[in-house]
Amino acid sequence: MKHMKVELRHKLGLALLVTIALLGVLYYILNAHPLKIAFNLSVISAGLWIHARATKEMYVSFVSAGWKPCRYRVSGTNITLRQDPAGVSDKYIPFFRINYQFQGQDFSITSEDNLNLHLKEICSTSQAAREYLGRIANFYYGTKLFVNPDNPQIAYLRTGLSRDQVGIYIFSLVLILLPALTLLGVIEWR
Repeated sequence: MKHMKVELRHKLGLALLVTIALLGVLYYILNAHPLKIAFNLSVISAGLWIHARATKEMYVSFVSAGWKPCRYRVSGTNITLRQDPAGVSDKYIPFFRINYQFQGQDFSITSEDNLNLHLKEICSTSQAAREYLGRIANFYYGTKLFVNPDNPQIAYLRTGLSRDQVGIYIFSLVLILLPALTLLGVIEWR
């Protein structure tokens, strides 16, 4: 079995999530004011962390409008079935490879890279996954790929913000504002 290396940022995120859960449970059980403060501050910390990452990704999406367009071709499409052990909700994960040439060099990116689309396309049926791959192969997002001239290994199928980026940004604001308003006494949870 292949072991994945877990990045430090993922470990820190998990630690923060566990801390929030523990503080929330302790506050619910003990109803102690210091736990209320600690819980709200930890949620604000999570919101700030998500906000910083979302802002960075949104900035890159805005800047990508100035990247160099080039033609590309789609190859190596396939669909992976991720089976639910209980057999309730199997998922079909479409995969594709994009090949392009930039400044005389060949490059390749995949659907697992950040292409400035949505988070990750996961389909509930194989037909939906085939239709998604068909749209990609038929240039649903246009015939141009936008290549970062400073790092040609980074390229986007579309420029501008994705709905996922906007949603994550708004979610981060909620994680910051609700606990802050709670600490200021504007919101009281019962």
